[in-house]
Amino acid sequence: LIACDRLHRQTWVLFESALADRRPVVTHTGIVAQVWRQPARQARLVRALRAVDIHPLDLALALASGVLLAESGTSNVHDAALALLCRAGDTLVTSDPDDLGRLLAERRMDSVAIVSP
Repeated sequence: LIACDRLHRQTWVLFESALADRRPVVTHTGIVAQVWRQPARQARLVRALRAVDIHPLDLALALASGVLLAESGTSNVHDAALALLCRAGDTLVTSDPDDLGRLLAERRMDSVAIVSP
């Protein structure tokens, strides 16, 4: 979402491609909070969010994220929650491929492709 907000071309191509192919674009509320700063100046982000399936970072996801963090030896709760939302065959676009790779490896989700813009 940060890359979409900054009009990163490769990220928008991936985003538009997913929408055209009817592949879901998924995130959670914690990620939205990380990028939401000045909505009056974030028209691109507002546009992107309209097409995104946004999951709540609720108690169940938070608890599962904590367990995954302990198992993987990582510390970013937002990354862990995002890794838990991934399904086999997904493409994950992230600026932190190392930690998300560790989290997905812990989940044995080798079929998730990680793309770093």
